[in-house]
Amino acid sequence: MAAVQVAGLLPSGQQREAPREAIPERGNGFRRLSARLCALRPDDSSSARTEIHLLFDQLISENYSQGSGVAPQDVSALLVQACRLVPLNQNHLVSKASQLIHHLLDRLQVIIDEQHLDFLLAYTISAIHQCSSWTHMEILQALAALVYCNGSKCQKYLPELLGKTGLLMKLSDLAQSDPEVRRAAVHCMANLCLSMPGQPYLEEPYQNVCFQAFLTILQSPKSSDMDDITFCMLLQNALKGVQSLLNGGRMKLTQTNELGAVLAVLKKFMFHGLPGLNIEMPTVLYPTPLPQYDGRTPIKPQQSESSASRPTLSRVKPKKIQQGEEEEKESSGEIEAAPVTGTGRVNLHEGNTWCPSSLGVQSLPLDGSGAAGKDGVSSPFSSSSWKRVSSSESDYSDAEGGMQSKMR
Repeated sequence: MAAVQVAGLLPSGQQREAPREAIPERGNGFRRLSARLCALRPDDSSSARTEIHLLFDQLISENYSQGSGVAPQDVSALLVQACRLVPLNQNHLVSKASQLIHHLLDRLQVIIDEQHLDFLLAYTISAIHQCSSWTHMEILQALAALVYCNGSKCQKYLPELLGKTGLLMKLSDLAQSDPEVRRAAVHCMANLCLSMPGQPYLEEPYQNVCFQAFLTILQSPKSSDMDDITFCMLLQNALKGVQSLLNGGRMKLTQTNELGAVLAVLKKFMFHGLPGLNIEMPTVLYPTPLPQYDGRTPIKPQQSESSASRPTLSRVKPKKIQQGEEEEKESSGEIEAAPVTGTGRVNLHEGNTWCPSSLGVQSLPLDGSGAAGKDGVSSPFSSSSWKRVSSSESDYSDAEGGMQSKMR
């Protein structure tokens, strides 16, 4: 025992370190499994199917969290080889291959290039038509991963997917019995509407078809056979599709009903899921333009009316002033002839004239600068004082002012 310990020590007395395990390179497991899969040839034997099953399971369970380390073209080539090895009459293998497509593209964040996209789209669409209905969920998930940000590259298959009798239109319809299949079909449509910056958008007819499908889903109530989680995921996919059309697709809502319908569903689902909150909204909310946010200059008819009425006022006022001057002369003559007694007394104090009212109206001080006639006595209805008692600035009208002067 002592000899073993001594042998394990270095001459300096330090213990020998244990050999470290070799750190596997990133993507080494993927390359090894990919090489094994690419070496296989199509074979309908049970042993070949078993080996393909095992390779698919190992590729799905591989740890890709440390980073990709895998070229996108290698992923595309692997998926094409996997689909070539799986005939469409093998439902279990088709389902497993669909899971592999969805898993690799999602974990490695790979967008399939156009060279391999055509083959993979044709394979998945044919699989939906030929395979059993229980495989549609996995196949639609694979299709959604394939068309992600590739809507402009799928022009060849858009009529088959989004036509009047298209595959996605039938599977996303309200009559679809399987809610999971319906949600997966809406997810495919939302990914088709998503586009990368600089890429062409989805064609306008297909944009309108997808928009109406999303709007119908958002306006429809939850069916009895759908659980809350599936319904929320369905709403999320439809809302993402609308966002992709309006934001990335540059779709314009030219009709008021379309904009009002979008506003209604957005307000309806703004607080969806809160306990005790049930909002009943109309199908259309008509937008109301706010003047503080409206860029158009509002029409001001009041200014034109006021500008048209100003000349009339200027033409009327000289007549009133002229009439006041005539009454002023008459009243000045009456003041000179009448004796200064009682309440009608006129006090002259340093040029200011005070005219007490005999009818209980508040007396007005009149400035002596507006004196009329040769006597130097200021008239209570001079031009300056007449402006003070005009109808626009006094408590009584012009007619009452003239009556006051005549009574005095």
